[in-house]
Formats: sequence, C-alpha cells, structure tokens
Amino acid sequence: MAGISSTSTVQIDKEDFDERFLTCKICEKPYDDSDRVPKYLPCLHTYCKPCLADYIKEQKDFDCPDCRQQTKTPKSKADGFPNNFIVLNQKSFFETQKKVKHGLSIPCQSCRRSENSSAVSFCSECRAFLCQFCHDAHHHTSGLASHQVKTIKELSKAPESMEESIFRQKDYCNKGRNHRNQELTLFCDHDRCQLPICLQCAFLDHTKGEGHEPVEIEKAVDKYRARIEGKLEKVKTRHVKINSIIEALDKELTELDKCTNTQKKQVETFYSTYIKDLENRKKKLLKQVQAQKEKVQRALLHEKEEYQTHLAVTNSTWTFTDNALQHSSEIELLAAKDDISQQLDKVSAQGIKERLSLVKEFPKFFHHKSVPSNIVNGTVFAGYADKITSKVVTSAAKKGTTSKTGITPLGMDGKPLGVSGLPIAVKILDPDNQQLEAWIQDKGDGTYDVRYTPTKAGKHSLTINIYDKNMDGNPYSIDVQG
Repeated sequence: MAGISSTSTVQIDKEDFDERFLTCKICEKPYDDSDRVPKYLPCLHTYCKPCLADYIKEQKDFDCPDCRQQTKTPKSKADGFPNNFIVLNQKSFFETQKKVKHGLSIPCQSCRRSENSSAVSFCSECRAFLCQFCHDAHHHTSGLASHQVKTIKELSKAPESMEESIFRQKDYCNKGRNHRNQELTLFCDHDRCQLPICLQCAFLDHTKGEGHEPVEIEKAVDKYRARIEGKLEKVKTRHVKINSIIEALDKELTELDKCTNTQKKQVETFYSTYIKDLENRKKKLLKQVQAQKEKVQRALLHEKEEYQTHLAVTNSTWTFTDNALQHSSEIELLAAKDDISQQLDKVSAQGIKERLSLVKEFPKFFHHKSVPSNIVNGTVFAGYADKITSKVVTSAAKKGTTSKTGITPLGMDGKPLGVSGLPIAVKILDPDNQQLEAWIQDKGDGTYDVRYTPTKAGKHSLTINIYDKNMDGNPYSIDVQG
C-alpha cells in the first residue's frame, strides 16, 4: 500500500515553535483541553480559562493584561470567550509526534473495540490512527484499499517530517440522525447563516432557491483566507513602520549616551587644570548635563514604550492570525474569521503618529576660547546642543533716541545663568534691511543690555548669538516709533 502522500502544508517542528505560545502568560503553566483550556480575547491574546476567570471576576469590562485593550465581559464570563484552537491543535500534534517518535501507545481512532487497542498505522484519507484490525480491513476492503496508509514504524523513522494537517480528524455534521456520518464539506455563505454544512443540510435547509448560498468549503476558506491575508498585509506594514520608529528611538538613545559621554569628557578635560578653584562649579555642570540627559531619556523611553506596546499588539495579532491561517482546520478558521477580522481591522485602523527627533534637546557644554583667562569669573555653563535660550525684554524705541534691549541668558532648567563675560553678538536691521550700530553692556550680574540709536521708524529685527549659536527665538521684532 502506498505511503502518505506529500502535501503543501507547512511542516511544524517543536524546536521551531515558540513554546511560550503553549503556556499561559499569567500562571506560566501549559494549556490543556480540560483544566487549563486556552481562551483568546478580541485582541487575540490568549490565557487559560482559570486565570482569565480570576482576572475578570465581576468586572463588566476589563483591560487585556498584555495590551490593555478594553474588552467587554461576556454573560458567561470566561466561558464566553472562544477556545484557542491553534494552541489545542499544536499541543495535540506535538503530543502525537512525541508518541510516534518514542513508540508510545496511540489509541485506534477508527473503531471502538477496546480503549486499549493501540494503533499500528495511520491512514491519511481517513485521518485516523488504525489498530491492527482496522489496518487489515484497509487491505481487504475494496473501498479502503486505495487509501494512503503508513505504519507507525515508518512514521517513527522521521517524526519531524510529519505534517500537522494530516492528523486533523474530519468534521462531521451533528444536526441529527439523518445527517450521521455526513462530512462537513460545504459552507453556507449567506449573511444570516455563515455555517459549515453537510450535503444533507444543503438539500434540506440551505437551498439556493430559498436564498442560501452553499459553496464548497474549500472555496469559502479561499475567499475568507484572501480577505484575512489582505488585512494582515496592512498589519505587517504597520509593524514595519512602528519597528522603524523604535529603531530610530534606539539610535537616538545611543546618540544621547554618546553625546552625553563626549560632553562629560570635555568638561572633565577642561576643568582638570583648574580643579582646585572650580570643583564646585564642575559638579554643578555635570549635574545639569546629567539632568538634561535623564529628561530627554525619559521622554525617549516613554515614547519607545508606547511604540513597543503598539508593536506588541501588532505582532501578537499578526502571529495569531498567521498561525490561524497555517495551523487551523477549515472549520476552525471559519469559526474564528470574524474575531480575527475585527482585530485586524482594529489594529490596522490605529494611526501611527509622526514623531519629532529630540536630538536638539541633548546636553551641550559651552565655553569660549578666552575662558581660561576668565574662568574664575564663571564664564562656563551647560546648555543645549543647538540652541541657547534667553529672556529678551525690548524697551520702547523711538527714532533718533538711544534705545535698549535687555538679555538674560537661561540655563537648561529655565533659570537665569547668572554668568557674565559671555561672548554675545547682536545684529539690528532697519526696515530697509540696513544694519545699525549696536553695542553690548555686560552688567556683571548675568544680564546684558543692547544699546542702539534707530534712524528710521518702523519694524526693526534683532538677531542675538551667544558662542556663535543662534539664540532661540531669533529674530526678535522691535517697533520703532517716529
């Protein structure tokens, strides 16, 4: 008799399958089909029934323990959630594979002669393990002689090559006596039905003349598989985008550490010569740099955590759906299609907000070339990488009258630096874009005055630079009266 024919079904090996998928995330115990039945939520996360029941308790609505997606509690509580057929199928398959590999007893699935009648072969047509009697019957019965049968010994030589789908038993109609032994080979695709049916059901209760739409179950599976796969592509695209954002966040976090370490080294090197006089100042600057790093790091990590949550939901939805498409029977896939489709739609519909880089907020250590001669006067401070902020106060200006604008440089904490001797440069342009002469007064208390005499009335612009860095808020507008 010929061996089991090869199919296009993906072969599953336990070493390649994530065993965490077979274990409840709450109690960390393996699922089974009696005490710890796996139940999946609308978000497609799975937990064992006892843990889910304990988690829900009397709540009308609850958040998924993994993704925090709000879920409505069914009237029957944990029993109201669908069984995770993927887990049950995989568990059954791995157990069967183990029994075949180690020569353990497998009950006959074709007859009921005795619970102790061990299988000696497997028929891929009947999708059943056969005892010796049933095995012999396949040889001597004309209707069974063409079936593809392989002995347990033959299977045990390469248990890893066994295909999951061939061990799924056929599904039969349970509607009534007249439907006995009728395999579910059709699907009523009418909106009010959406049920797998047998030929008898099609003739009696699901005729096209009454508006029903019975189709071959393979065609129904192909139809809904295509729809689900289309939705899955959107989730995969979402996965790629979120993953790229997380990679960018990781890169920024790395750059933040690198930048922070570089700036700390510069501070250390700069102060090594003047450590005795400036030890207290150095500690303060290092603290400011570190504080800014932690501030940016918290923001980046918080943002990363949000995207990781989105990615976890996206990945779990993808994984569940992918496993459902590969490892479920036709009936099981059709039973879960609405749940899967709804979650795929929900995940795909969630927007992914565009983000702005926080590189400009990284710590920066500033000092002027002339600092060594003035270092004891406190002309060194820490600021941002690409900007220095200041409080700018413009007094009333009048044509032909000397006017002034006050500048108070601020630190990363938003407070006045109180530093004098800073290299401040200004540029004032009149309404005709002509530059005015201006001079800067260092008041010695960390504040500076810019003085100028406008020759024309109208809008003037003021640009301020410190350490050759553009002041945040440039250019400032000055309204000169006539």
